[in-house]
Amino acid sequence: MPDRHAGLPRAFDLTRVGYFLDFALIPVAVAVLIVLGRKWGLGAAGEAAAFVAGSVAWSFAEYWIHRAVFHGRLGFEAMHEMHHALPKDLIGVASWGTFAGFAVVWLLLAGLFGSAISSAMTAGFALGYLVYCTVHVAIHHRAAQGLGRYGAMMLALHQGHHRGGRGNFGVSSPLWDIVFGTFRPQPAGFVVAIRSRIKWTAVVTLIIAAMVATVLGGLAVLGWLLVLEDRARARDLGQWEAADPAVREWYQSLMQPDVPTASCCGEADAYWADEIHVRDGKTYATITDDRPDEPRGRPHIEIGTEIEIPNNKLKWDRANPTGHGVVFLSRNRYVFCFVQGSGT
Repeated sequence: MPDRHAGLPRAFDLTRVGYFLDFALIPVAVAVLIVLGRKWGLGAAGEAAAFVAGSVAWSFAEYWIHRAVFHGRLGFEAMHEMHHALPKDLIGVASWGTFAGFAVVWLLLAGLFGSAISSAMTAGFALGYLVYCTVHVAIHHRAAQGLGRYGAMMLALHQGHHRGGRGNFGVSSPLWDIVFGTFRPQPAGFVVAIRSRIKWTAVVTLIIAAMVATVLGGLAVLGWLLVLEDRARARDLGQWEAADPAVREWYQSLMQPDVPTASCCGEADAYWADEIHVRDGKTYATITDDRPDEPRGRPHIEIGTEIEIPNNKLKWDRANPTGHGVVFLSRNRYVFCFVQGSGT
């Protein structure tokens, strides 16, 4: 019996598990990246903006990867032509390739914007890719009916692409085809005919349901984590009312040394730590703050407690007006930054 996939590299000739593995792994990766963005100092509004930017970036990448790479002359066209010929076969990019791509995206964005923004943008990028995978699988495995009118429209456009290959490169959206002049509308009768013969595939339906449940569960956990993290970040509980204006402005202007766009947090997270020492190549600051905690809305930390300060969190600021070394901590004692005091 002839091999239907003769000449196809094994990296693109997937098993059933390999074909659907991204649906299980990507929601976890998205959740981890969002948490890392918050942990590395990105605020809720900034993270939301970066996430949306990442999703839009994927939409743009989806169009150009399909058009310039899969229909170009870069070595992937044979694989993609086989997909066109056998659209229901399990031909695609393995999860290791997917995550290698995400890693490259993260590194590039981290070089441009820092690790916190990069994490949020890569999370949006990855979720955009997951939406693309969902639509693509639904189109080729008779599950597009579950996506309603949108699914019928994208199915008709993609089927038109498979018939000609010279337009409709967007799989999850026709936006960039419209922008770059490659949109090929399909006859209304064709859309109706497509919708009338779509049938559910139990396996795909189960995968989509599991993906949605995973995403919703992840968002619920993330929401809980973000609430806790917000409580651990800069708060204004009246601690500013009697503060020296110069000290107040200094606190509010401090940025994390490894994430220059993220605040070190407000006075509510600040503890005096006037003793620092190095042991086994690691830097430690000792809490010396005897100020009352309740007016500052912060957890109590005993005087004498040692806090390990990562090297990327050491900040040397000659303009420190407090006269003390100051360590900025979250409630779980994550170090946002440590600022040397004038006498430290």
